[in-house]
Amino acid sequence: MEITVEKRYLLLPVCRHAQTKKIRFMKEGKTVYELKTRLSTAPDFVIPYDISMFEGETFEIRTDPETDYVPEFADSWDDPGLYRENLRPVSHFTAAYGWINDPNGPVYYEGRYHLFFQHNPADSIFGNLHWGHAVSDDLVHWTQLGEALFPDETGLMYSGTAFVDSENVTGLKCNEHDPLLLFYTAAGGDSGLSAGHHYTQRIAYSCDGGITFTKYGLAVDTIVSGNRDPKVVYCDEIGKYVMALYLGSGEFMLLVSDDLLHWEELQRMMLEGDRECPDFFQLIESGEKYWVLTGARDTYVIGKFENGLYVPKKRGTGLMQGVSYAAHSFANMPDGRVIRMCWNRANIPDMPFNGSMCTPQELRLRNTAGEIVLTALPCDEFRSLRGSPKTGNDSLKLPGRSNDILLSVPADRKTVLRLFGLEFLIDPGNGKLTQKDGPDMNVTVRDGSASIRVIQDVHSIEIYSEDGSAFLCTGHICDGLLNTLECPGTDILAYPLADIH
Repeated sequence: MEITVEKRYLLLPVCRHAQTKKIRFMKEGKTVYELKTRLSTAPDFVIPYDISMFEGETFEIRTDPETDYVPEFADSWDDPGLYRENLRPVSHFTAAYGWINDPNGPVYYEGRYHLFFQHNPADSIFGNLHWGHAVSDDLVHWTQLGEALFPDETGLMYSGTAFVDSENVTGLKCNEHDPLLLFYTAAGGDSGLSAGHHYTQRIAYSCDGGITFTKYGLAVDTIVSGNRDPKVVYCDEIGKYVMALYLGSGEFMLLVSDDLLHWEELQRMMLEGDRECPDFFQLIESGEKYWVLTGARDTYVIGKFENGLYVPKKRGTGLMQGVSYAAHSFANMPDGRVIRMCWNRANIPDMPFNGSMCTPQELRLRNTAGEIVLTALPCDEFRSLRGSPKTGNDSLKLPGRSNDILLSVPADRKTVLRLFGLEFLIDPGNGKLTQKDGPDMNVTVRDGSASIRVIQDVHSIEIYSEDGSAFLCTGHICDGLLNTLECPGTDILAYPLADIH
């Protein structure tokens, strides 16, 4: 079927149980763009896919395997049920439609926070990876914008980072805006359109304040198969830009550059048991400057640059447990804090969207008995969502669909936290909180009790130790009648959380 793109959206009728089909946009018998989605004439939902980048172009559209699908288009899309779905998280970022996973390149730029993320805007399952884009004034309320990066013949748009080129070392500045650079992995070979290509690290940039992005070209060619997820920072100790890159099998590489365009290897190092999505950021403890390297599973290295190389001083594991993954810190923060977002891998079934971000966290280093450890706690801005609290002892009916809960457990007793059908054994004496049939985390005792913070939303439960030394996220549908928290022998304080949408 031949079509000329005259309207903004291609409407995709999606059925959760349908076979995945490929929609091919063709010119002169050659595929120039493709999408995979579970097309059906009896859809569970319809996703509006933005094709405005093809405005005025003419294509032949085919499906593989062939179907009787007839493309429909719309200038606008009004979905009265959008953000009112029964399983839509209340206090955590989700995309309007489609699947999301890793946060990419969070950055503070021109007075706003920008969050990019792995996004399949054509279905609620993994695939078709683009870079989604959202902006915020306060780190908790987000407005989703159009896609920042689209797949092309170099591959799907895998994870990476954003960097503000305030010194214009790339020479890309052309107006009053500092160039906003996106470093991303083009996952060559992971789509039919990119068959025969390999994974490479590439650059896109914006000169209009982060509204639109132009693909610049290659930054780092293939080093090994599967190399991916560049994180870029400036390191004043060595006077160079540094890129952290995942190679495979727990191995990571640091590369350096003078101009953000040309890169060379500095060194390689291991994060045993971890993989992909490196984050690299600077923290100060007792006046000393450290650089922290983390992997997607939150294994971390605390180190310093000495004689031009990164030297590990402390290795740590287990900061986060459960379904959180691929944390990435905001670049260019105006106040010097290190704030990060994690992907919450909890499945949200039967919805036109899937996946969310965890609560934004502030990272710090803490020195205990001469040992430096990394800590993570919800950032202060998250408190702005709190309503009037309710208090109780032993048990409490929760006041909202999403709640911020503080527990004070006496140090001399064990107890069980029961919440939405889940059970967690709290054992302050041994410094442990353990999910039944699940992971455990550390808790700390201070002034005769263990203070624990629980952030519960429709799709998941996050638990933090008071000092931030451990964080557990578990995926679980927390909606319906089981909204009474039970924790015998415990003082309970619960704040309902406002809906961010």
